[in-house]
Amino acid sequence: LSPTFDKISVAGNYNTICDSTANDSVTVTGHSNTIYLLNGGSDTLSLSGGIDTHVVGFTPGKGTVVAVSGTVASTGTTILDGMHTAVNGATLSFGTTSAAQAIFVTIGSIGNGTAAEVVSAANKAYQVADLTGNASSGALGEHVVFIGTDSGNSTELWSFKIDSSGSHTANANELTHVATLIGVLPASLTTGDLA
Repeated sequence: LSPTFDKISVAGNYNTICDSTANDSVTVTGHSNTIYLLNGGSDTLSLSGGIDTHVVGFTPGKGTVVAVSGTVASTGTTILDGMHTAVNGATLSFGTTSAAQAIFVTIGSIGNGTAAEVVSAANKAYQVADLTGNASSGALGEHVVFIGTDSGNSTELWSFKIDSSGSHTANANELTHVATLIGVLPASLTTGDLA
């Protein structure tokens, strides 16, 4: 990207995207892409349509926003700490199609970052409510983004959507690895960094 060409949408896979000094906009819908941020501006990274995106050079608090929640018309972003007290999904409001709520739950260490490790940590930090939503009223089903620390001390963001199993636990089929923020610890993230 350059100050002249500051927007890109990537539907392909295994691409490398380099940021410029401008306020860039990057949308990723493919998988296994890498984004290098040069910290030149306040960027918008829309990654909710992609999977396994790696972001190098992300600096919390700089103004770059990582949109990974998968919600549209988001009216609010909340980060909850599930490491000390498990978050109960039944107490949360996920909003509607016109006023979605982006909810993130910090789940602590996820070891090697496999879906099995994430689901193990998630089920300790989050109690599934089995809320499937209501198409007639526009009420959204249960969805959160789990924030975990992998063994490389990077932040991994995993999207969770209920699959109507009624099991009251998350399972690996309901998880999608959206992004890894290389060298970033979850404790440094604020709602201003996420959407």
